[in-house]
Amino acid sequence: MGFPLPTLLEKLWTEVGNGGFGPGDGLFCVDNEPASELSMSIPNVYLQSIADDSYAWPKKLVMICEWGCGYFSAIDCSTAEGEVINLLDDLKRKPIGCTFAHWMEDWVNGVDLWTRDFSKLGPNPVGTSP
Repeated sequence: MGFPLPTLLEKLWTEVGNGGFGPGDGLFCVDNEPASELSMSIPNVYLQSIADDSYAWPKKLVMICEWGCGYFSAIDCSTAEGEVINLLDDLKRKPIGCTFAHWMEDWVNGVDLWTRDFSKLGPNPVGTSP
């Protein structure tokens, strides 16, 4: 993609697994495996998003997981720590005020990230807490 990813994300993808674990429906894959319903690898999703001028997609904003109901989470890779940005209907961006490492630490510690970050925005996706 032409820029570094947050160290933790890189380590998760190279040392733990090729997505499928983590918040939401799990982190998207990084290789040629389908990335959820997007049916592409994350690099391809990113490269196509920035190539399509109608999206006005920010450079270095990388989608990492889907929550259902049109909600996604992304990482702003313009900083080394990578701030998590939630993407709402029509891909409106909502920074949540924490780094990717903090977000993953919260998930590992059992924090219900859907309730904390999305619950006031609409219906709960299937498989999440009310």
